[in-house]
Amino acid sequence: MHDTAPHAAVRPHDAKVHLMPQDAPPSTTSSSFSSVGTCPDNCEEAMAQAHDDVNQIKRQGPGVVDSNMAEGSYREVPAEVMRNGRITQAYTDLARDMPENHWVRLASYVSVQGGCAMRQFTNPSQNWPGTVSDFPQNGLAALGDANVAIFESIYPPNRMAANCGIDRFLECVENGEIEASGEIVTAMR
Repeated sequence: MHDTAPHAAVRPHDAKVHLMPQDAPPSTTSSSFSSVGTCPDNCEEAMAQAHDDVNQIKRQGPGVVDSNMAEGSYREVPAEVMRNGRITQAYTDLARDMPENHWVRLASYVSVQGGCAMRQFTNPSQNWPGTVSDFPQNGLAALGDANVAIFESIYPPNRMAANCGIDRFLECVENGEIEASGEIVTAMR
């Protein structure tokens, strides 16, 4: 008669244990054990790949004209608003790739809110206090610049972690092969 009862695995004290994703400790990121994209072997190339996404969005050309054929009207959509839409979409895609990364989901939400504020600057009937209403393009440009600056700091390390896995990203940072903000790295742990 064969013994078919499960037996506890016996392993040497110094043997490596490979955890499965369901065994991982809670984290703000879900990518610690898997990646969703392609990841070059070289850390610098992997980070450059993430920065390429940012650079493509930063190169967003001039605004567009949005026409309403039914009313026979049109309005110009400034480049800052168009760029914000692409930034928000990049965050949304990243949040899809890292569903348990609450920071990326928050960045997506904040980007949407920034876009709403930008659109308010494009509405001449908006009542803004003080000198903001005298120079709405300055406010729109400032919001657009802030949107890009935040995106440049948050997106690349998170995109690399999504593509390569959080462990690989952290290894690259710890080995000095790439640079990332200490605050971002801490938030990603």
